[in-house]
Amino acid sequence: MTRDKFTCLMARVQLILSDLIISFMWVWSCGLTKILLYNYLALGQPIREIMEGSLYVLSIFFFSWLGNNCSGGSYNPFSVSVLSDAISGDNARYWFAVGVRVPTQAIGSTIAVKLIIWAFPEIDHDAILNVDIFRGALVEGALTYLIVVISLEASENHNNNFFLETWISSVCELALHILGHGMGLCSI
Repeated sequence: MTRDKFTCLMARVQLILSDLIISFMWVWSCGLTKILLYNYLALGQPIREIMEGSLYVLSIFFFSWLGNNCSGGSYNPFSVSVLSDAISGDNARYWFAVGVRVPTQAIGSTIAVKLIIWAFPEIDHDAILNVDIFRGALVEGALTYLIVVISLEASENHNNNFFLETWISSVCELALHILGHGMGLCSI
């Protein structure tokens, strides 16, 4: 194996490990935030929702910064780094993004959920679906599409300004999550 191929292989392994660890940390931090806000802090609903939204935006900033400093790792399969690899036109990058990075992120998230349920058995993990499957899938797909379009637009227009790009993406993502939550679909 030549030195260039070995370097490329090690960069990909580092990216895979970054995806796994960051997606694990993302789910764990969201779970701990919910446990803290709903179980341990006696806050009224408006204050709790403001705190939850603020912590969500701060988490997006932290994990965006972490992804930038950890070889481009991501917690989100629809992030700009994963999507750009998937739609770059290069077959190898496409299969690496879709066949390795996305499943790695799913594995990291699944492990985190299992550990949260194990560590905090008092969490009610019986999800209640408030809408039918078709409407839920349609609205979730539309919200995800809007988040991706806004993130791509922010990265295109503000690619040299980390703060502005992340701010636009995170606030729009928060607004779309609140919109989806109002429709009974998703929560932060």
